[in-house]
Amino acid sequence: MRYRLGLIGMTLGFLLAAGLSYAQSKKDTPTTGTVHGVVVGLNGKPVYNAQVYLQPSGTTKQSVGITNLYGNFEFPNTPQGSYELKADRGNKESAWQHNVALKAGGDVNVTLKLDQDVPRPKPQGK
Repeated sequence: MRYRLGLIGMTLGFLLAAGLSYAQSKKDTPTTGTVHGVVVGLNGKPVYNAQVYLQPSGTTKQSVGITNLYGNFEFPNTPQGSYELKADRGNKESAWQHNVALKAGGDVNVTLKLDQDVPRPKPQGK
């Protein structure tokens, strides 16, 4: 009888330890990643203070970031998925980068080139 109780106790202890270990490993599994990169002008030099737009593919929901002195931007803790990115500054904008795939725990590096004129509305005349 004592042997059976000991065996049952050991089995329950093992199962409890395995369950806690599994729960901890699930908790430590990342669900986000980082999208980062640089915005450059036609001359290839970094562009400071450009706006960078990040949106999940197939949606219009956007996150907006600003480049630093070196033209760098970063969107940390971004959920895994497929994204579209674009940048603009002044009267220049980049083309959209489509289907930028981000995996959980990963990072994606993107270069956006400001090379298109942004159309401006014409003033309304009387």
